[in-house]
Amino acid sequence: MEGRVRQGRVWLSVLLVALAAGSVARAEGSPGPVGLFRIGGGIGIPYGILGLGIEVSPAPCLSLNAGFGLPGAVVATVGGRVFPLGRAHAVRPRLSVAAVWLEAPYDYGVVGGTFVAYGVGAEWGMDRHRSIDFDLHFMNVDGETTLVPTLGYGVHF
Repeated sequence: MEGRVRQGRVWLSVLLVALAAGSVARAEGSPGPVGLFRIGGGIGIPYGILGLGIEVSPAPCLSLNAGFGLPGAVVATVGGRVFPLGRAHAVRPRLSVAAVWLEAPYDYGVVGGTFVAYGVGAEWGMDRHRSIDFDLHFMNVDGETTLVPTLGYGVHF
């Protein structure tokens, strides 16, 4: 358990530094993403642990996402994100919530279940068409809080 707490502190430190940098950083020209859609791949909750994710942004400060992955377990996620400071900066802080469906072999210790994950993170807009995202999600699995880091790459259109 101590190792998980230490790992969580490291991820939280990285996230706080990135958010601080994002509050003053501006991308060249118009930093906001182009279009309403994003498709990407990565590891973590929005990508079905390891897989692909899609996102649609019906409002400037809100997005809805879904992901599907097969890392030895069938995982699907559906969730939403809120960008409290908007998306005008190069680094865009966000809060997220997602429903996670997991069906894993017995060797993983979890046969299956549905969980809710809460996250804090940011999206870094490399330009108006590409972004990298990183989050730290908290999920309660079998009475234990599990920290799930996310790292992904996406294309906006």
